[in-house]
Amino acid sequence: MSSPDQRRPVEPSRSTSIGIHLFDGVEELDWAGPWEVFAAWARSFPEDGVSVCTFAREAGIITCAKGARVL
Repeated sequence: MSSPDQRRPVEPSRSTSIGIHLFDGVEELDWAGPWEVFAAWARSFPEDGVSVCTFAREAGIITCAKGARVL
């Protein structure tokens, strides 16, 4: 097993896209919490090639369980 300082850097051509599915009635913290963590990772470690986005089945406003609306 290699030590953390012996790990190979991530190849710039590799990337990971993380999509968070939104739908009417979704709990706010079920998507906003993970989005915040993954977005912080993507911003803090751009060399990791991570991106995060939200998506829904159809375009339009998503109304969450507690009333927050996401466009």
